[in-house]
Amino acid sequence: MNTFFRRIAGCLLTVVMICVGSWTLAHETTRSYVSISREGTGISAQFRVAFRDIEVAVWMDENLDGNITWGETKRRLDAIASYISAAFIVNAGGPCSLKLDVPDVSVEGGIDYLDLRFNGVCPDGGKSLQVSSRLFREIDPDHRTFLTANSGGAVTTTLLSASTPDVTLSSETSGLWRSFFSYFKSGVEHLMGGADHLVFLFVLMLPAVGAGTEARK
Repeated sequence: MNTFFRRIAGCLLTVVMICVGSWTLAHETTRSYVSISREGTGISAQFRVAFRDIEVAVWMDENLDGNITWGETKRRLDAIASYISAAFIVNAGGPCSLKLDVPDVSVEGGIDYLDLRFNGVCPDGGKSLQVSSRLFREIDPDHRTFLTANSGGAVTTTLLSASTPDVTLSSETSGLWRSFFSYFKSGVEHLMGGADHLVFLFVLMLPAVGAGTEARK
């Protein structure tokens, strides 16, 4: 009888894991990547955004055929630059002015990305760099922006999200442990942010609980 119930429990566990896996895929968060380099008042910022996200934000598919051509992209570069500049703010003694340079495209993990490089200047080269991101928040409230910044030799790697949209770049924010804590904190917040994520965590714990119960018998 115990074997029968264990088999039933195993089947139910499999079904739950399949369901939770589907929920997890359905709730996959969107993400973008930003790399900033700043020396004195000069600054450059490289943005890597998914075409599927920027299309929703500014609309590029003119003929609605489901395919975005390079010509359609180029005709919407001003709108794209305006969106990026409004959603991603960089300050150093005042707003840093950023101007779009030559764009490019890339593919990674089956996702098409639009690569955008901005160059500009900041008002005060002696002030700490402050970054605030609202990129694609209107599309996906859980959107994550992976930020890597080199400001005066201090390298910061962090994650910007709805709960932590701002960061001040300095020697206090740089370093391996700071980066690890930023990613760990964001991962915990994402895990605790939805009931499906908690169910998924519970399902992952069930085999360990079952093994412990068997060991005590």
